[in-house]
Amino acid sequence: MGAKYNAHSEPLFKHLEILPLPKLILYFNLKFMHDYKYGFLPSAFLTYWPTVREFRNTKVDDLELRNDLDLFTPVPRLVSTARFPFFNLPQIWNTFDHNFPQISIIWNRQKFRLNLKTQLLSKLNTNPQCGCLFCFICSSIT
Repeated sequence: MGAKYNAHSEPLFKHLEILPLPKLILYFNLKFMHDYKYGFLPSAFLTYWPTVREFRNTKVDDLELRNDLDLFTPVPRLVSTARFPFFNLPQIWNTFDHNFPQISIIWNRQKFRLNLKTQLLSKLNTNPQCGCLFCFICSSIT
């Protein structure tokens, strides 16, 4: 790209359409959970994360609650185990499902991945302001 060695990387990632590492981790987590939600994973995962409605063992005539379609997330006993995939992945999916329902309902795997990557790339900044007092790049722009 011809950028300086100390240039901000976020605009470069956006220009090259490459996800930075934290967004890449989020991308693969959401991709896995999409595969789980729509049954593309092996049968061992079929009942790994039940929905809240399934966990409550509700009957057909029971009232539907607003979070019935969310994946049930058990409360971890320790704070350190909250980062484990068993606890973390359903929370990531539920948050994503509420924030971007137009993407989470896409059944086609390729369309989902393309829309997800586009959404994550659109969140990147093209003109970041790092706030470092002696940042050479930010101070040379102004």
